[in-house]
Amino acid sequence: MNLNRHIRKEASRGFTLVELLVVIGIMGILAGLVVGLAAVAGKKRKVTRAKADLAKIQTAISDYESTYDQPPPGNPSSVMMSSLYYELNGSRYSPTSTNYTTLDGQNTLTPTEVAGHFGVGGFLNSENSETFLYVKARQVAEVVSGSVSGVARILVSDADGPPTDMIAGSVDGTSQQVNPWKYDEVSPQYNRQTYDLWIEIVVGDKKDPSSSATAPEFLQQTEVISNW
Repeated sequence: MNLNRHIRKEASRGFTLVELLVVIGIMGILAGLVVGLAAVAGKKRKVTRAKADLAKIQTAISDYESTYDQPPPGNPSSVMMSSLYYELNGSRYSPTSTNYTTLDGQNTLTPTEVAGHFGVGGFLNSENSETFLYVKARQVAEVVSGSVSGVARILVSDADGPPTDMIAGSVDGTSQQVNPWKYDEVSPQYNRQTYDLWIEIVVGDKKDPSSSATAPEFLQQTEVISNW
């Protein structure tokens, strides 16, 4: 009888303070591991998606070059405002109105607007248009550049870039800052005989080594996804 009471007493005893502290410590360690792994997974996901988009654009440019014996024309004034969307997705030129209209009929630019936005006299892939690249909503943005009238379309990444790379735009009807693909066919630095294509994306934050341990500061960690 006394033995049974002793067993019941031991069974009803709760955790001691030390045991609770040990459990809390283990949970804290596990939570830290989960957060760290989630950050790594998020970074890998962004990089993988950007690389996949790069590969698709490269394939489209290769197919375009096979058709026109040259890569799509670049913008001599800005690597951030290229006509890649119109050249790779295709547009229709109207001899009557002398305007260029996307194949879906949702965007029209005059020759003046084309020159103002992209620094070119027109779109090469506009007479017998071929679609070399099919884009999703997240991959294209509508922007207004400078004092040029008309809304232009550019290829973008759905990953944020450094603040200096982001420009005001609209993706699928939602106004936001967008991160355009940079394209240089005019004076490429890394692929001199062809073109440079790249984008810089923010993949996370890292501690500024010059900041103190008691008041740490963090810097954006970026990665360049490119064809070089």
